[in-house]
Amino acid sequence: MSEARPNTTTSSAARWVLRTPEIRQAQLRHSRQTVLLPALLVVVLLPFLPADMPWALAALTFALSGAIAGCLGVSVGFHRHFAHRAFRAKPWLRAVMAIAGQTAGQGPVIYWTALHRRHHSFSDQPGDPHSPRAAAQDKPRHPWQAFWYAHVGWATDHAVPMPTRYAADLRTDPLISRINDAYLWCLLAGLLLPTLIGLVWTGTRQGALVGFYFGGVLRMVASTQFIWAINSVCHTFGSRPHDTGDFSTNCAWMAPLSFGECWHNNHHHRPTHARFGHGWSQPDPGWWTIQTLRFFGQVWGVLEDGADAQARDPLTDAAPPKAVEERRS
Repeated sequence: MSEARPNTTTSSAARWVLRTPEIRQAQLRHSRQTVLLPALLVVVLLPFLPADMPWALAALTFALSGAIAGCLGVSVGFHRHFAHRAFRAKPWLRAVMAIAGQTAGQGPVIYWTALHRRHHSFSDQPGDPHSPRAAAQDKPRHPWQAFWYAHVGWATDHAVPMPTRYAADLRTDPLISRINDAYLWCLLAGLLLPTLIGLVWTGTRQGALVGFYFGGVLRMVASTQFIWAINSVCHTFGSRPHDTGDFSTNCAWMAPLSFGECWHNNHHHRPTHARFGHGWSQPDPGWWTIQTLRFFGQVWGVLEDGADAQARDPLTDAAPPKAVEERRS
């Protein structure tokens, strides 16, 4: 099996991205708001939780919020629908998926889509925003330093893909553009929903705190680490049944909380295939969600054949814009 893709040129990897001091400041501010602050609140609020913990409420808010943000939002919405266009969906569902994905705190939907398409264009090569391979990063690093950079460091220090190049289809969509601009409000809604569930469940401020803690900040901390682990762990450890020309892997131990994203080598083998897990031994809740929505007639055009799916992928390589537009047309 080939271990590495042909290297892209430095000039190719440096094109179609933005990197300015203002962008770096925005990345630092976003990480403080969505990574550092929730982690601090998890610690600070711990002594204020009720001694007679309503564990059913805690589990419900954590699981429900995690499923909305991580499964419906990021895995099904951001990843399979918006980034890879693996299925079509009704407008109301597109709106719900975009909002749900933004509650995860991984950035607005257009930014996330552009970043992920850039990742596939330069997977584990120079130009990949979050590859754990030292050779793919913009400065020399020890392999373990490169791994941790791919897991967390990149979030405050990466070039931002130009949305006009990598997400033009979403920029021209009025509904998605409006939701993209309401990113902060979606983040707040993701914290408010479990808080309200806790308040209604118990009728007390303590119940509201439990909902906010487990379904809000603790869920954000946990989901962020599992989403980032797809970048780092699933390009370092695990099996590679398919020769994808990069270092993507399948990591079975991540299956319970990754909603099918852990079958990452399968995904890189056929990027726009809507199903990541192959068979009963590779559980894929994201695929189950799509199947359920298809049963009720809310999604259609689900791509399940690799050859057909490849034709719909908006960006499968590092081709110049003209070639991409020709492939779209």
